Amino acid sequence: MNNTTINTKTMQADNSNNGDEYSFFMLDTVSLGAIQPLAEAVFELAAVPVQTLTHFFELLRNLYKQKREQEVIDLLYVIYGMFGIEYADTIRLLRGDTEARSYFIYSYIVNLGELLEELTERGGA
Repeated sequence: MNNTTINTKTMQADNSNNGDEYSFFMLDTVSLGAIQPLAEAVFELAAVPVQTLTHFFELLRNLYKQKREQEVIDLLYVIYGMFGIEYADTIRLLRGDTEARSYFIYSYIVNLGELLEELTERGGA
């Protein structure tokens, strides 16, 4: 297991853990865990076209680039609710920790981008 953590006060990676830090590994795991049920709902239950998910991806990425991270979290909350997916308490907790939230969103966008690449290579949903 990767024990590298991000200090939420300095944004520096280190190996200590004093309670003010989230591990990169944990945030990556939460990100992947959040994408899996959404992908299942979007592709298997609702048959949403890849183009729509690509638009969603671009929207998230643009909001993140504009440092509108709380809006990203709020948008994810709405999307998950629309599909009846339980929104992870861990994500909700990130609302108050801007650095951990920023890394989570970054990881989420990277993982969603990889999913889109796979779907595009396979010919879409």
